[in-house]
Parts: sequence; structure tokens; C-alpha cells
Amino acid sequence: MVDDGSRDRSAWIAERYCSADPRFKLFSQPNLGTGAARNTALRQARGRYIAFADGDDVVPKDSYSTLLWSLRHASADFATGRVRRIADDGKLSRSKLHEWALASATTNTNALRRGELLADTCLWNKVFAVDFARKHIYPIPERSLYEDVLAVTRGYTTAASVNLVDDVVYHWRKRGDGSSITQGMHRVATMSDRFRMLIEARAHIAKNQPRLLRSFDAKCLAIDVPITLRARHCGNHLYRMTAYRSISVLFRSSELIDEAEQTNAGLSSVVRLLREGNFGAADHALGRKWPRELLRGTIQKAPIRLWESLVGWADPYSRTSKHFPTTR
Repeated sequence: MVDDGSRDRSAWIAERYCSADPRFKLFSQPNLGTGAARNTALRQARGRYIAFADGDDVVPKDSYSTLLWSLRHASADFATGRVRRIADDGKLSRSKLHEWALASATTNTNALRRGELLADTCLWNKVFAVDFARKHIYPIPERSLYEDVLAVTRGYTTAASVNLVDDVVYHWRKRGDGSSITQGMHRVATMSDRFRMLIEARAHIAKNQPRLLRSFDAKCLAIDVPITLRARHCGNHLYRMTAYRSISVLFRSSELIDEAEQTNAGLSSVVRLLREGNFGAADHALGRKWPRELLRGTIQKAPIRLWESLVGWADPYSRTSKHFPTTR
């Protein structure tokens, strides 16, 4: 356990566990952020496996035993599972992104076989083999709000084998006051940090696994761009211009945009204009086509169809399946 400069009773609670069971170890450090705490854990871990959990989320009973069972019965570099959102009142709802990216349980797969896995950019719904994590996840970016994006991309692009379980293994907090990192995308600094990690993740893929660039670019186009260009965010001029520059850099060397225009002309043409630095024309296009073609930034049918058409991947479930994210 890593006490990253907590100011509440967390360290005292952790010390009680250490006193009661010698398997627990506590390491204390000044507040350096989530990435630094996770790096400390990776350096100090002595077990065969490691998992990460955020302090305000909930790990359902038997989640780790389910993931460990999968790894022990079908050896893999890591195992991952489904996710639910948890509200302040404890009510659970679907995480549509994870239901799509992790649509069907399987063993011994990888991102080359299932490119949609690149949309699952969270560290906390996984159990890693420690040796693999130290070699390919470490060091986790520090002083970043979206360190997961780069760390998990490294994992998926280097893993020879990944197991997907059908169980819900993590409850991801959705705060009523909107104060969580993922709910703070309207903030310029938060959005910029996300794109910094996306740009680094793309550079990593281009260098180490270029066959996945198509899947990564399609994922960013179908998911990250609509989430960023929400109408209620783009009313802020500084936010909008920063988003435009970030999207332009992310897709600067992408070969997917021209082809994507044949599938979703509105969204893809906006990205092409941004890539060319034509922010005024992009502004005009967004003003005319909003919000139908950008879908208010939700993971719904049209972005998924866009993904499928770009990467040639079809959802293993029918659209009537409970596993398929649908628009109500």
C-alpha cells in the first residue's frame, strides 16, 4: 500500500492492516500523484501479480480472484474485465465504452486480433503479471491526470496474450458534483493533458506496433474527438482553440481521415480541416452540423459503426444484444 501524502486517516488504517497481517506493507511518500504512487508500488511489489485501484472507486467481491483464476488457467500477460459506473448513492449503471471494448469474454487474445481493446485505457480493471508490468507498463507517467492512457496502450501493444472475463470487476465512481477527472474534460488543462497522453500513445504505437495505428486512429476519431468537441464545452474560445490544436497534432500523420470522410463526412471533414490548420472553416462546420453528426460525444451507434467501417471489425453480438451499447 502506498500512502501518497494523504491528509486523512488512510495511513492509520493501512498501519492497522500491517500490524494484523505481515503480508501488508505500507510505503509512505510526499504527495506526488497517482502515477508516482503506482510506480512506487511496482518497484516494491513482491508478488507474482499486481492490480491498481483508485481510492474513491469500489472493487466488487471476488473481482481479483476471478481475474487471477483466468490468468492461472490460461496464462497471459494480464487479464481485464467489465466495468460499471457507481453513483454517490451506490446506484450502478453501464459503462458503455467498456461494454463495447470488452464485448465478449475470451482467453489468449491481443490487440492485433481485437483492435477495439485499445479503447479500454484504464489500469484499474486489470490484474497484471508483475514481470510484464515492470517491463512494459513501468514507468507510469507522473504528474498526469491521464497516465492510464499511455500505460495501458503500452500494455496492449506489447502483450502477446490477454484474457477478457465476462464478470464486472470494477465499479468506477461517477461523482454527483462532476469533480472526477473524466467528468472534468471541460477544463482546458484536463483536456490538454488527455491529448498529451494520446499523442504520446500514438507515437509509441507508430514506433513499436505500427499495424495498430489504424485501430488507434479510428478509436480516437470515433470516441475521443466527439467527447472533446461537445457543444457545451466549445462555447469557451480558449477551450475550443486548444482542442483544435490538440486534434490537429494528434491526426497530423494519420492516413485514415480521407478514407473516413466516405463514412462520416461531417466528423471526418472537421478533423481534416483541423489537421490542415483551417480552424475557421472547422468552426463553421461545427456550427452548421452540431449536434447530430458529432452525437453529443456519447458512445452510441454511429461512432461504433464508424469504427467498424474503418477497421473492418464487426461487433460479435447483434444490435439486439444486451451487450451492445444502444441509443434510447
